[in-house]
Amino acid sequence: TLWRGVGVTFDDRVYAHGEIVSWPAFSSSSLDIRVAQDFFMGKEQEVREGGTLFLLKTKYGRRVYTYSKFPEEREVLFPSNSTFRVTRRLTKEEKSQYNTTIDIVELEQVDEREFALDPASIGRIVSYMQKNLNSASHQEQGCRDLWPFAESPEHRVQFLGDGALTVVVEAMGRHPSHVGVQEHGCGILCFLCANLTDLPRFISAGAVEALQS
Repeated sequence: TLWRGVGVTFDDRVYAHGEIVSWPAFSSSSLDIRVAQDFFMGKEQEVREGGTLFLLKTKYGRRVYTYSKFPEEREVLFPSNSTFRVTRRLTKEEKSQYNTTIDIVELEQVDEREFALDPASIGRIVSYMQKNLNSASHQEQGCRDLWPFAESPEHRVQFLGDGALTVVVEAMGRHPSHVGVQEHGCGILCFLCANLTDLPRFISAGAVEALQS
């Protein structure tokens, strides 16, 4: 079990029970809960209003504290785009009961290959992208995760039905200068255009304009 503390709170929808979340950047955690708590403690070691404490059950973290200048921090590092499933989040009633303003979220690390071509993943990825529309890194990750479904003939109909085409086009429109979003988005659209029988839906979703821009 690892701990990660951040000095911000997140919308309930982002870390809702059962959601799949991806951390795009390298992320630090600790074997020592006291180290994680320092990230949302005030100067007088009083808990600030807000903040989130993640309890992590992991598979692939790397223990770097043996090489660190601060081994007492017991740091464990996650690579970029590490993926987790939300298994529990403290409710408002529970926070009131425990007299805390801190959000406590339990996450279980998952291997993306476990759900890469699970049809149910399409809807989860679309939902994840819709909740993070203004984050280019989240949109890039979503497009990357959707790509295998666009390539798969048996998943292509569901890809369209679950709104994946629409969310990819929207991501490209919102982040026109982000190389990763455009690269993965264009790849998906070009592949669909070459293999799709439902061209009217492709056109009505604005995919042609997205490719031309």
